[in-house]
Amino acid sequence: MALFGEEKLAELEAFVTLARNDPSILHKQELSFFKEYLLSLGAKIPDPLAEEPKEESEEEPFHVESLNDEEVVAPESTPPPALAPAGEKELTDDDYEKLSKAKEAAAEALEAGDLNKAVESYTKALLVGNPTALLYTRRAEVLFKQKRYAAAVRDCDEALKLNPDNARAYRIRGTSNRYLGNWKQAHSDIEMGQKIDYDENIWDIQKLVEQKYKIIEEHERSVQRRREEKERREREKRIREQRASSQKAYEEQKKREASGVPGGFPGGMPGGFPGEMSGGYPGGAPGGMSGSMPGGIPGGVPGGMPGGMGGLGGLLGSVNDPDVQQVFSNPKMMAAFQDILTNPGNMAKYKDDPEVADAISKLMRKFGGGMAGGSGIPH
Repeated sequence: MALFGEEKLAELEAFVTLARNDPSILHKQELSFFKEYLLSLGAKIPDPLAEEPKEESEEEPFHVESLNDEEVVAPESTPPPALAPAGEKELTDDDYEKLSKAKEAAAEALEAGDLNKAVESYTKALLVGNPTALLYTRRAEVLFKQKRYAAAVRDCDEALKLNPDNARAYRIRGTSNRYLGNWKQAHSDIEMGQKIDYDENIWDIQKLVEQKYKIIEEHERSVQRRREEKERREREKRIREQRASSQKAYEEQKKREASGVPGGFPGGMPGGFPGEMSGGYPGGAPGGMSGSMPGGIPGGVPGGMPGGMGGLGGLLGSVNDPDVQQVFSNPKMMAAFQDILTNPGNMAKYKDDPEVADAISKLMRKFGGGMAGGSGIPH
């Protein structure tokens, strides 16, 4: 009596295939008993793979203590001053007079230390129209002194739209971003401003921003390395799965080849071999069967033939004849006979195939007496 049914054996074989392709599963807690058994037999089990690091979300904000800075502040809640009207216009004498008075008032306010008055005066000048990069830069400088860094950044944006080579606007915007904690933007702006027109007075801020930027740059490289490592692991996993699938398909193919043609010979031999083979096989069929099989094999083989070699192969194998065994060891012959047994009418299409015709003639010679006399296949 078998220890296991076919279903259990199939499950066991599937598990062995899985373990062969991924030995790490043998280290799972629920398989500890099996691992201990293998070790007791002297088996060598590969060490478990290092646990994959927990994935760090690439979208998580970057928080590092070394980036902390007591002077960094949140953007101000005070609304920024108005911008100049869009578009250009032709200024009148009255406009020029307003513009001149506003600039003069701003200069006087700065000299008196009245920053609010200075911002108000520069705003009046901008509202005249046709703004210049210099006017926006001057107001940005006053806003920076008021620690209105977000408003200063906005004015510098406008100034650089009008003059992309404004080194002063780059430095004011870069320094404002430094106090807002926008280290990457600060680094980019200060570097550009110094490239256009170097100013040694900003060296201390430039050095600090450079240090912070390097920390962020290293973090971004680390994120990139993790991303590439994740992609590598996923790629290796796909390769392992493909190998396991190929191995399984290979083993299944080997099993099919070892057990004969897939599916066996279904349903037995209904009606026996066909009663007439039009034209016969070349040379006829010795033993009283010259090109025809009167009546065929009456009633076929009782009870049908089980699938695989246990059917026709097992029956003919019982004759213990080397020639018969040789015929049915050829996969081509097995396929041809399955085709014929599935539909006896298909025998005619093999009459022009010398190899198949010779094999059928050989079998007819072996069983000629029984088949010609209509007494069935001898046992």
